[in-house]
Amino acid sequence: MKMGSARIAGVVLMVMVTVLTQWAFRFGMASTPVDAFVRLLVLVADVLLFIPAIAALLSAKSFSATVRYWLRDSPRLASIYLGCVVAFGIVLAVEFGCRHYFKHHYTAPYTQRTEWSPTHDPMRAKGDTINHRCFVNDTLIYDCNYAIDTLGRRQVPNAHADSTYRQFALLAGCSYMFGYGVEDRKTLAFALDSISGLKPYNYSIAGQGPQHLLTMLHTNNLQTQIKESNGRLIYLFIDDHLPRLIGSRRLIKMWARDFPYFFLEDEELKQDGTFTTGRPITTAIYRILTQSAFIDLFDIDIPWSISDSHLELAAKVFAASQQEFLNQYPNGDFVLVIGPNSKLATRLIPHLKKVGVPYLDYSLLLDKEKPEFKLFRTEGHPNGLYYQRLALELVHHFERNPLKN
Repeated sequence: MKMGSARIAGVVLMVMVTVLTQWAFRFGMASTPVDAFVRLLVLVADVLLFIPAIAALLSAKSFSATVRYWLRDSPRLASIYLGCVVAFGIVLAVEFGCRHYFKHHYTAPYTQRTEWSPTHDPMRAKGDTINHRCFVNDTLIYDCNYAIDTLGRRQVPNAHADSTYRQFALLAGCSYMFGYGVEDRKTLAFALDSISGLKPYNYSIAGQGPQHLLTMLHTNNLQTQIKESNGRLIYLFIDDHLPRLIGSRRLIKMWARDFPYFFLEDEELKQDGTFTTGRPITTAIYRILTQSAFIDLFDIDIPWSISDSHLELAAKVFAASQQEFLNQYPNGDFVLVIGPNSKLATRLIPHLKKVGVPYLDYSLLLDKEKPEFKLFRTEGHPNGLYYQRLALELVHHFERNPLKN
């Protein structure tokens, strides 16, 4: 190339940066189908193009002479830059390869859909009945009706005369405790009532995590909502509750972006709004990364694993929940049930002991993945037999540890 051709190359590179940016963000134009992750890739490409563009514009030499100059006089910087370019090229190849695979070759092993009427949220269906139907490959797996009381709790048929109840069982947790896909008389709530005579109140809401238990106890006066003067709070813990508590990438993608955000500061439990308002940058990054076909294909979660600090956070949330409950029922019993198949049980228990949270380790009680405990082979929620086994174990514990009326 002739003298000054480096500047021409610099101009070309700057034009490429401008075109790429305009294509991705369409400033002053109609909205675009370009997703946030591709826009992030474009911004990285802009930076990688902008660096040599500026170097070329500032050079009066030929393009080849400018390249030789940087390779000879700044070999370390040149190596770092070339390494970044190669790495970025690999990311582009993998990402768009995955997108091509999803678009042209991927076929799901089965399709599953859920229908709700009028809504899936008990708090928006107070005093109404929710119809819940699940289909796998257009085959109806279950068709259930959940009667919701005026406080947003799933109603439980009485197994005994109403006048015989002396103590209550407040059930809290997610869809596992709520009883997804299970008829009223096959839930854990009904099983506990029929065996123990505890009056059940099902405060569980699907998809929620430990932080919702704490916020519910903090904002509700249970003594105005429960007739009995004393009782037990039973929380059914499953491993999926930890990603909900910490707001992992996968959960932010699905439904948790507006969940309460709790964290530890100098080992003290703090709250700052929701995941969206309390840690906006992290949540925004998770939402961008979620649009990557590579991350979606391999279902990569961030953080990659549950750390001891996450378990410590969970233990302190449960400890605060226990205190909130005992503030209202000083003679009551707070019971954290670690559900079957929990892989976090052995790591969580030392943290629970440290903060004084009572627990029942049922992680080895049964194998919830066996067909006899599942609603359907592709459905992760348990059936009535699962709840019956848990109820029997709980009642044995209650008999050994009676409460005062």
